[in-house]
Amino acid sequence: MPGDARLSGVVRGLATHAANYVQLAPDAAEKLAEQVEQATEAAIAAGSSNSDAIDVRFDGKDANLTVTISFTGPDGSRQTSEIRHRIPA
Repeated sequence: MPGDARLSGVVRGLATHAANYVQLAPDAAEKLAEQVEQATEAAIAAGSSNSDAIDVRFDGKDANLTVTISFTGPDGSRQTSEIRHRIPA
């Protein structure tokens, strides 16, 4: 999806939903949402244009909730940010 300022709030909401789905503690869920929102904002700011795609992937395996955000940087290279939280047993 293209990246602009509206995207960070939407992705934060998805992160909150994913954290609640895997039953992270409320403080861990809030921390995850904040980290994901910050990484999304950084990707938007560092992207080469608003029309370049920012990919957001949520993965809940190996006892971790992992959120991967990737985008094309100004130099054309693909850049990735990964946020990982342990899923409670």
